[in-house]
Amino acid sequence: MTIHTLALTLEGGSLYGVVGAAAFAGIIAGFVVNKVLASQALASAKAKAADTIARAESDARAAAEKVRVEADKQLLDRKATIEREIETERNKLREDERRLQKREDLFDRKEEALTLKEQTLGRQAEQLKGREQN
Repeated sequence: MTIHTLALTLEGGSLYGVVGAAAFAGIIAGFVVNKVLASQALASAKAKAADTIARAESDARAAAEKVRVEADKQLLDRKATIEREIETERNKLREDERRLQKREDLFDRKEEALTLKEQTLGRQAEQLKGREQN
């Protein structure tokens, strides 16, 4: 059958039937294509959402790690500052102890000198008494 014969056969009312069937098939094909495209768009949106969520979680972990590292750094800085302050105070205490020890040594020497003077004066007083009695 040629196209010319087909056209003659469809000249009556059946031409409208073929056109209607073609229109119906086109509508069905349009719905199918629309459904496929909508499905692809949904899948793409879900993939983008999953990627966005993954990036957000990764960024949140990185931010939390940055905060933790900064807190650790501040803690170590504070610890170092406190240790320096403690060492400064220890050095002051050592210096005070050294000065007190020097004073104590000085007082001990003065006490020994006074004891010696006292003993010398005592002997001299006894010698004077002995001379007076003679």
